[in-house]
Amino acid sequence: MTQFRSVLSAGLLLLVPAVASAHAVGIEAKLKGERVVVEAYYDDDSPAADAKIAVTGENGQLVAEGKTDAKGVWSFPTPVGGKYQVAVNAGDGHSAKTSITIPPQASPNPATTTEPSTTTIPNPAGDDTAKIVSDGPTRAETTGSRRWLMAVVGVGVIGLFTLAARRLARRAVSGEN
Repeated sequence: MTQFRSVLSAGLLLLVPAVASAHAVGIEAKLKGERVVVEAYYDDDSPAADAKIAVTGENGQLVAEGKTDAKGVWSFPTPVGGKYQVAVNAGDGHSAKTSITIPPQASPNPATTTEPSTTTIPNPAGDDTAKIVSDGPTRAETTGSRRWLMAVVGVGVIGLFTLAARRLARRAVSGEN
């Protein structure tokens, strides 16, 4: 019986990290026209509205900052080509960081840098011409059908663990008789 408790305790400890990140924040950045559009979202695919976003360069200097709208979207003018860090703070301990890479050809030319940053180029959300510039998994990978696949795999692992724990418990009981 002691062996069964040890196996059960170990299994529960393995589940603790999954519970701790049950409502994670994700970031996806896309290059749309002359702007970088950042989407902040929770793993249940709901938008991270009013989340604070900070973009820093490789030297750690602040490049842009702002807040997401009700749809979890915020944009800023495309900076000079290079690597940048995007940090999202959605409050209540929900935060995430990712790197984005802006290609040199995407950087604004000197003639366009004098335009106000409020200028936007119409581009529907579903436009396929947008290029993902953020590292890591995409929004579709973390919130779409893959999420359900991972849930099914997780339930399967729990089922196998339970089956193994029962077999160990039966062996322990039969060995004591």
